[in-house]
Amino acid sequence: MVWSLSYEMIFYLLLTAMFLARVHRRSGRYALLLGVAAVALGGVLPQAYFNSLSSPRFIAVVADLVVLAGLAFAVVMRGLPRMMGAVLAATAGLALLAFNGTWLWPWQALSILALMFTGTMLHRAEQGQYPWRNAIVAAVTVLGLVVVAGLWHSREMGWSAATEVTWQRTWFVSVTLAGLTFGLGLAFRHVRWPRILTWLGLISYSLYLLHPQLIDVFRHLPWTSRHHSSGRNCSWTRCSWSS
Repeated sequence: MVWSLSYEMIFYLLLTAMFLARVHRRSGRYALLLGVAAVALGGVLPQAYFNSLSSPRFIAVVADLVVLAGLAFAVVMRGLPRMMGAVLAATAGLALLAFNGTWLWPWQALSILALMFTGTMLHRAEQGQYPWRNAIVAAVTVLGLVVVAGLWHSREMGWSAATEVTWQRTWFVSVTLAGLTFGLGLAFRHVRWPRILTWLGLISYSLYLLHPQLIDVFRHLPWTSRHHSSGRNCSWTRCSWSS
């Protein structure tokens, strides 16, 4: 689960720098910019580039020190040094995301950030700080860019034609249904729901953090383990065949 939380951390670092620079109200522009970058640059940016220059442990230590130093300046200092510290921490995180991703391809990382900023844009629209019409158009556009990024760059994963088609279909359906589900929730956000459903929504993130453990338990059950001795092993980012 660490890989997903690391992208949340980068998002928070970016927001901190934007708040201090007073440019945090342009969420729609950032979401669209990142969506376009996922399509245009997602297949150009190198993967694990810094690791190819030095050991992964060294890169991790340097990145941690840079981020911690930037956060220390942001907390202790005032004025311009404070803002520069936040920018330093955010820049380090963004550089790792764009040039040194190991779990995700660059276009996937950019897509995640695009969707995160889409969420902040919709929140501002809900608070009356952004026109709903513009927010809906931008959200649909970003969702379309994310779908296109996945379909366009999937050929870089080195799969067979059949596996690539299957993955493209899965990507399109998954992202589209996720967008529609979020849209329905947004449209009916003022409806009173049964208490059990609101409770499930309250604990949903905790359940999400537990799902890898549940999957591991399921895979080692006697009546399911034999199905994993051969066949395709898939993750959110890649699929491989074992024999």
